[in-house]
Amino acid sequence: MKLQIEVPDVGAVRSRLAALGVRPFRDLRQIWYEMGARGGTLEGQTEFVVQDPDGYLIRLVEVL
Repeated sequence: MKLQIEVPDVGAVRSRLAALGVRPFRDLRQIWYEMGARGGTLEGQTEFVVQDPDGYLIRLVEVL
């Protein structure tokens, strides 16, 4: 199961979690998705993924 949470400053969240000893499952990256039926529009986000103690993946994103 995956969960995505939109945050206003993903870098700040990443830094705060690192200070608490949380290591990313997948570190910060910028990704772009094609939106719409014909893929004419791109939507970007900066994201990273952490794994909770039960094994669930949580993607934290900042929309660009």
